[in-house]
Amino acid sequence: MLSLGQLQEKYLNFKEVSEVILQYGQYQNVEILQLCEYVQKLCISNNQIEKFGIDKKFEHLQYLEVSQNKIQELDINADLAHLDISSNKLTILDSIVKYKKLQYLNVGFNDLRTLSTNLSVLSQLTKFIANGCELTDILGLATLSSLKYLDISANKLQNLLSLKNLLNLSYLNVSHNPLKTLSQLSPLINVIELSVYGTQISSLKGLENLKLLQTLNAQQNELENVDELLELTNLKSVFLTQNSLNNLLGLKNAKLLENLAIDRNPFHSLEGLPAHSKMQKLMLYQNDIPNLLGVGVQPSLETLSVIACNLETLDGIQECKMLQMVMIYTNKLKSLQHLENAVYLTHLQVDNNLIENLNGLQKLNQLKVVNLKSNKLTSIAELSTITSITHLNISNNQLTSLQGLENSKNLVELEVGNNKISSLSILQNLKSIVFINIEKNQISDIKELHFLKELETLRRIWFADNEVLNLNIEGNNAICADPLFKEYIIQQLPQIISYSFIYEYDRGGPEYYDKIISDDERKAQQLVNLK
Repeated sequence: MLSLGQLQEKYLNFKEVSEVILQYGQYQNVEILQLCEYVQKLCISNNQIEKFGIDKKFEHLQYLEVSQNKIQELDINADLAHLDISSNKLTILDSIVKYKKLQYLNVGFNDLRTLSTNLSVLSQLTKFIANGCELTDILGLATLSSLKYLDISANKLQNLLSLKNLLNLSYLNVSHNPLKTLSQLSPLINVIELSVYGTQISSLKGLENLKLLQTLNAQQNELENVDELLELTNLKSVFLTQNSLNNLLGLKNAKLLENLAIDRNPFHSLEGLPAHSKMQKLMLYQNDIPNLLGVGVQPSLETLSVIACNLETLDGIQECKMLQMVMIYTNKLKSLQHLENAVYLTHLQVDNNLIENLNGLQKLNQLKVVNLKSNKLTSIAELSTITSITHLNISNNQLTSLQGLENSKNLVELEVGNNKISSLSILQNLKSIVFINIEKNQISDIKELHFLKELETLRRIWFADNEVLNLNIEGNNAICADPLFKEYIIQQLPQIISYSFIYEYDRGGPEYYDKIISDDERKAQQLVNLK
């Protein structure tokens, strides 16, 4: 931190600068301002200032940021347009109202309990932030008719009656207040973005007239339905996570809807979702829906996420032809039927289901990343028609063969751990492969590893829990954990720079990996970004 004298010495023309930033400097007073003759923008936040008073007239200062200090009262002779005095020790706003040209004011996270001060003199104020102050009264806001942006979230407000005349508001955040009702918002017909997150409301009554509303955040409330949204046709983003919704019928006219979050609600059907909407992403988590009937025709839907929802079938997404990413894991799917029309699909994650076959995937020739881990697959033959896959996880299934991978010329990473594979012959076709996990299978003949010798791109292999019985080195039979076997791998597969003989669930960190330690191989490892 530089003192006043040091600043004068270091910056001979300091008084002529137009912007000064003195943050995180542990300043305890504002004597530094005596040097700022022509300053227009001053940031002196994150210091230890308790008293902010100076007689000097600042002809040019318009922007002042003094957040995160210990200021109880502000006294500076300037025509401020922008003032951020958040995270200080203000208890009243009497020292603020003299700045009549303010357009932006942030008093959030102060010791304010009421906004009873007459703020009518701030007639030019368009953006006001008073979040995190434990306010119980906002009567002083009633006359701020020019306000367009208001954030009074995280307070203790029980009603919003003082806002009824703020007809120019376009953004309003009243989240985390114990409101219980929104009926007093009915006159605010110009609101475009509204957040009522965590306000204990059980109804959206009062929002029916907000025809211009585009974004609504009503997460963590007690809503059972959203019927009041039925005529709000301009909605683009709606967040309803963690309510008590039993249906979505209030959304059926929201044809402009792009983003919707409805996870952790008890509804059992997606009926009510607007068909032919502009929705690009649909996310469900911990709902209870057996099928996707109700999704309907969604020409713009690109991402579908259904996680831990007890989903039993994909029936309902047949007309979602633009899907690019599908994440439907930890459900009860037995089949991938109905996915066949998603010809643009590149990412598919359906691990932790009950899938028995891969019918429905054969024509999806743009797939790149596929996770089928922890299902009930006995065959992957359906993958033989797909050459685009680069990353494939089929671990924890019931596979006895890798038939289906013979054409996987673009495969870079393959995980087949915890199956019943006994032959690796198919792998000799994987000319792009970098990483293979074949741990906990039934590889018993060392000759199977010879199929990997010609894979020039292979750099990593995990081989734990495979009892290689047909290996005789110096008269000793060996299993994969034997040092002789490790030495043999090093000799026979010289392209490998990282390998493990520790099973995945016992693997704790780098110290568990056996690695070639030559400098050349370290460099090669860095080049392919492997650890």
